Amino acid sequence: MRFLYTGIGFYIAFQGLTAAVAAPQSLPPTPQQMPSLALLQGKTVIQGNGVEFTVPSGFEGGVPSNAQTKAITTEATKMFPSMATFGDLLESDPNILRAIAINTTRADNPEIVIVTRLPVPATVSLKEIEQMMSQMLPSMLPPEFKLVNSKITNVGSRSIVLLTVDANIQGSKFKESIGLFREGNEIFQVTYVYANANSRQAMPIFRQMIGSFKATASVSTAKP
Repeated sequence: MRFLYTGIGFYIAFQGLTAAVAAPQSLPPTPQQMPSLALLQGKTVIQGNGVEFTVPSGFEGGVPSNAQTKAITTEATKMFPSMATFGDLLESDPNILRAIAINTTRADNPEIVIVTRLPVPATVSLKEIEQMMSQMLPSMLPPEFKLVNSKITNVGSRSIVLLTVDANIQGSKFKESIGLFREGNEIFQVTYVYANANSRQAMPIFRQMIGSFKATASVSTAKP
């Protein structure tokens, strides 16, 4: 089960995303050279590194740029210095961070989506992942974050580990809905960070992302 500790470590490192949402100016904008977005009946198809999924119109994103990756790892390391090693791995391995999307219509209550591939063998069951996450996360998370729910559920025909985390960053309250699931021979994690004020609309959006998710082409190189 040691490899699951690595996966959990990456999740902890990505808590820096919530800090970036709380201070959105720290996250560089999506560069123009990212893949174009296809609008389908009010929905946006986000195309990342070997993955794609749909979100409501207003989200923009795609392949994470090097600047975005650096901003995320910088925020994570500020909050959790012990996770600097995971930040180094993230910057050096484009197979981990697959997509970032930001809702540009919610400047006051920002939302961000990040898709990662967990460095966990696909032979590991969702039950094992859920058990490890629920047992370890409460003691590993800093006081600003609290795991409030952990379960295995279905989104359409897909079984996922669903984690819900509450966060309070500099007086701003956020939630994280995290879905971990198997796609082909890989295990992916979709983390959706949103302000408490957006909670009512969040779960339908989250289910849309998970239900439409699919692995596509090979991984491409991140842009500057």
